Amino acid sequence: WDLIRCKTKFDKLCCGKLIYRVKSSMGKRTKISTVCYSPNGREFTCGTICGSIQIWNATKLKSRPDKVIYDAHDGKNIAIHSIVYNREGTQIASRCMEDDKVKVWVTRTLSRSAKPFMICHGLKSQYEYSNSSFSQDGKFICAGTSIDKSKSSNLTNKQDYGQLKIFKIESNTNGNTRTDPIITVNIALGINVVTSLWHKRLNQIFLGLSDGSIRIYYHPECSTKGALIPVSKGVRKIDELSLLLASRAPTGSAGISMDSIQTPHALPLFRDPERNTKRKRTKERQDPIKSKRPDLPGTGIKVGESSSAGLNFQQYNLTSAIHKNKNIAGIDPRDELFKFNEGKSYTKVPYDGDIKILAEKTIEEEEQEEDEKQNR
Repeated sequence: WDLIRCKTKFDKLCCGKLIYRVKSSMGKRTKISTVCYSPNGREFTCGTICGSIQIWNATKLKSRPDKVIYDAHDGKNIAIHSIVYNREGTQIASRCMEDDKVKVWVTRTLSRSAKPFMICHGLKSQYEYSNSSFSQDGKFICAGTSIDKSKSSNLTNKQDYGQLKIFKIESNTNGNTRTDPIITVNIALGINVVTSLWHKRLNQIFLGLSDGSIRIYYHPECSTKGALIPVSKGVRKIDELSLLLASRAPTGSAGISMDSIQTPHALPLFRDPERNTKRKRTKERQDPIKSKRPDLPGTGIKVGESSSAGLNFQQYNLTSAIHKNKNIAGIDPRDELFKFNEGKSYTKVPYDGDIKILAEKTIEEEEQEEDEKQNR
């Protein structure tokens, strides 16, 4: 979808020409479970429900992906639930919920016969949208785990804690060997870690838990801003005298603060400002003077661009003509026509009976009579 150059119809975005059809190893269409764009925006990687990881060119439409690997997590039809890039875009990390692993791949050498650069084990997950995240420099990768329900429900067991595991990505790592985490943190008892995000600028780890809460983990020296701002302020210390006075403070009507003198009958000039309550705001809102409500516009048809509240003569005539509600049911329309026949006679000859005498004599006749009078 191109949000800038794409056309719209009926206020809805039209589909562009870049339509990618993802297929499985058998050449059949398959469903996409996750998509992630590279940092440079030139390519994107998608994971499918058949277990393939495919890298497509985002600038040019092609019928086949540039790079693809099928059965990435050692099994057919094992869906890929998460794919993330590192900051440089040279590596991707894929996570599958069924095999409890996170595999790191090199995008440059990704092919059908490629092997993972690194495999992180022991990442139990119960959610399809569980992910992993690279560090700021790309040397570490972190992921959260869920509680293992298959084991005993002993709360003292570490598996009953939602954990955060951090792995180190080394250059001499063999993908076939088991990679253990360098740091394991117990997050919460009986709560799963669903998502994780290693912030690239703040250098802090954000965790989303199954109870709806968010936790932030930081390093006091390597992290910048973020969670360090409220932590640096600290909690305000309360001395013992303040606690003693607060415990002996009167309650009810006797608990009036003595910081200010209460004068309910003072003159308006010396009266303290009233409290802005909801009831007062509602009452002032209904007052047109205090709320400074503008004049209501005039109703009916508006002719011209005048903003007058009243109606002029032309608007009044148009409004009265439209709002006339005449009940014409059962009325002969000829009766309405006969009203215009009053004082008129309609004959066979056109305009017969409606002849009006404009003058009794013509101009020649009047001039002839004047000449005869002068001759006499």
